[in-house]
Amino acid sequence: MSVIYKPSGRAREYADLALNIYKGCEHRCEYCFGPATLRKKKEDFFSNPDPKKNIIDRLRRDAENWKEEKKPVLLSFVSDPYQAIDSKLELTRQAIIILKKNGFPIKILTKAGTLAIRDFGILDSNDWFGVSLTCSLESERKRLEPGAAIINDRINNLKWAKRCGLNTWVSLEPIISPTATVELIKKTNKFVDHYKAGKLNYHQEAKQIEEVIGWDNVANMIIDQLEQVNADYYIKNSLKEHLEGN
Repeated sequence: MSVIYKPSGRAREYADLALNIYKGCEHRCEYCFGPATLRKKKEDFFSNPDPKKNIIDRLRRDAENWKEEKKPVLLSFVSDPYQAIDSKLELTRQAIIILKKNGFPIKILTKAGTLAIRDFGILDSNDWFGVSLTCSLESERKRLEPGAAIINDRINNLKWAKRCGLNTWVSLEPIISPTATVELIKKTNKFVDHYKAGKLNYHQEAKQIEEVIGWDNVANMIIDQLEQVNADYYIKNSLKEHLEGN
C-alpha cells in the first residue's frame, strides 16, 4: 500500500495527496479525530507517536514510482510531522528531501513549536507552511491542546516562514470560539497567504455553539472578517452548508 495517498471525504478539502509519517500524536487535542480514524485508544494514540514501519524506504519507493500528477503532499492529516521525537529521528526532513527530489511540492500543517523552523532551508516558493490555530488565549490552548505548542510560537513560525519566501497558510479548524477565530485572523493576516475554516464536529461544544450563536452566524462572522482583511480563504463544506444559497 502506498504511503502517499489520496485523502477522501472532508480531508480532501485540504489536499489532493498526503503522507502520515507518525502513527500517534503527543498534542493531546481534546477534539482529535486521530484515535477514531486509526481505531486506537486515545491514551495509546497520544502517548506513542511512533513512526510508521520503514516509512522512509516506503516513501522513497512510492515517490520514485509515482505515475500520476505530482500535486502538493500534505504533512500530515492524522498526526503532526513535528513530534518531539523528530528532533532526533529527522524523518520529516528526510521525507521532504525525498518528495522534493521527485518533484512533489510540500504542504506542511503543524501545531508544533520551533522544531519546524529547522526545515525551512530545504523548502522553497513552491511549498506551503501552515499551522492550526483554534485558540487565542493560552488558558484555552492548555485546556484543549495541552501538548501542542503555545500560540505565539505557531504565529512566529508563520512570520519566519514568510520571511524565508514560503507560502503560508492557517487552518482555522475546528472553530471552537468564533471570537477567538476572528482575533486570530486579525493577528495573522499580514503574513498569511491562505486560510481554511471549518466547524467543530462530534463534540459537545459544537452543540453549544449551534444553540447560543448558530453556525450560520458563525460562518458569516468569519467570512466578514476574512473579507475585511482581503484574505484568500476557503470555507469547508461542513461550515459552508449553514450559509444561505451555499
